[in-house]
Amino acid sequence: MKAKFQSRIHDGLRRVFSADVSAGTGYEPIADAQWAKMADAISDLAIDLVNEIQQNAEVLPGIQVTTTDSNGDSGTGATISPGKIL
Repeated sequence: MKAKFQSRIHDGLRRVFSADVSAGTGYEPIADAQWAKMADAISDLAIDLVNEIQQNAEVLPGIQVTTTDSNGDSGTGATISPGKIL
C-alpha cells in the first residue's frame, strides 16, 4: 500500500511541478529525485492515517431491518454490510 501511495504522490508532484521544472535546464533529474523523497515521506503519513482508521475507528451498525423467522415471528436486525465510520 505504501508503494501505491508513493507512486500516486510522486506522479502528482510531477504533474503539478513539471511546468516549473521545464523552465530551466538540467532540473528534471534533481527535481525527480526530490519528488521521490517527498513522496516517501508523505506516504508515511498516509500509512499512519490508514492504520489509525483500521485500528481506532468506530463503525455504526448496518442498516436496521425487520426480520421474520420460520415461525412467522417478526424481529429486528441489521444488515451485515459495512456501516458508517464515525
